[in-house]
Amino acid sequence: MSVDNFGTKFWARVDTLRDNDTSLMQLALEAGLNYDVIKVQYSLQRIPNSQEVCLLANALQIPPEWLVLGVVHNTLDTIRVENTLRNRRILSIVEKLVGSRKEVFDSIELIVHTETEA
Repeated sequence: MSVDNFGTKFWARVDTLRDNDTSLMQLALEAGLNYDVIKVQYSLQRIPNSQEVCLLANALQIPPEWLVLGVVHNTLDTIRVENTLRNRRILSIVEKLVGSRKEVFDSIELIVHTETEA
């Protein structure tokens, strides 16, 4: 795969994740990047440098590796990338679980274990 193709796919992934109402300028500003630089990279379909990729990924709430390669190797990252209603619900539950007590985890493990045996 050529470097040019990587850039084209990178920016296609950025466009896929951007809300229809969010312009490239808004995304660049939210990421803390110089819009003129991003605009040139976008128009030439070139991948930004690593720091810019990380800042864009952070603004899009996505792993940088997915922006660059189109794949992730972590289940939670995969759920974040596939922005469906079901996945948003799963992430919401996970976020709530982070601060939960041990008893909550024990209960959930029991439910999941029982569900997989059925």
